Amino acid sequence: MICTVISQLIVGLGSHAIIYEKNITFILVVFNFLNAFWCFLLILFTAMVFTYVVQIKAELVEIMNENVQLFDKIHEGIVLVSKSED
Repeated sequence: MICTVISQLIVGLGSHAIIYEKNITFILVVFNFLNAFWCFLLILFTAMVFTYVVQIKAELVEIMNENVQLFDKIHEGIVLVSKSED
């Protein structure tokens, strides 16, 4: 059953074929190469953006940790006095 479906898709029934016969020309080869190259660049730039976002997030976490440590050091020398409501 599965083999017949696959063979029908490969051989093709009308316009639903996956693999079809087409004359290989220089323009077709260049066009397919440029399509593959464009897809590669798109995936590469997307990966670069994700990597940059992850690096920025890591730097932000490090800076926030440093700020928390600074706030802890500042509060050690300060006495907070609040006005009592008597």
